[in-house]
Amino acid sequence: MRKLLLLLIVSVSGILTTMAQDKNDYSNSAISITEADVKGYFEKNMELKPTETEKFWKIYGQYVDELKPVTDKNNQLLKDVIENKSMSTEEQIDQKILTSLNMQEKAIEIRIKYYNKIKAELNKNIASQFYQIDHYLSCYLAASLNEELPYYNAK
Repeated sequence: MRKLLLLLIVSVSGILTTMAQDKNDYSNSAISITEADVKGYFEKNMELKPTETEKFWKIYGQYVDELKPVTDKNNQLLKDVIENKSMSTEEQIDQKILTSLNMQEKAIEIRIKYYNKIKAELNKNIASQFYQIDHYLSCYLAASLNEELPYYNAK
């Protein structure tokens, strides 16, 4: 169950499309999941009526499309930090952290936007379910990733 949940997190949150098999190589694809798997997870855990399904998935698709560039930038930042850690100065590390924090702010703004959009176009209950599932999966993924990353100390 935990492996399935982790697989779903990767796709749902859009945070990563790849994870490392080797601690020194963060570019190899170790996890992949289909959109149908993600849709199935949401359908199983949300209480959508047949009349709400099409509208929800249209909005959700827009959400993923808008969030993806932000998360892709964070993914590239993470990869760069890991691959170039021995060559980075304190100033470069600081700049990468500030960039990551800015990306997190943008992701939150996007989540707020789409929570409100779902609430306005469907209802508060569906918006709440979307938020709870998306937030849970995003937090779980972040925690899982932090467990996999080596601690980083500038020299």
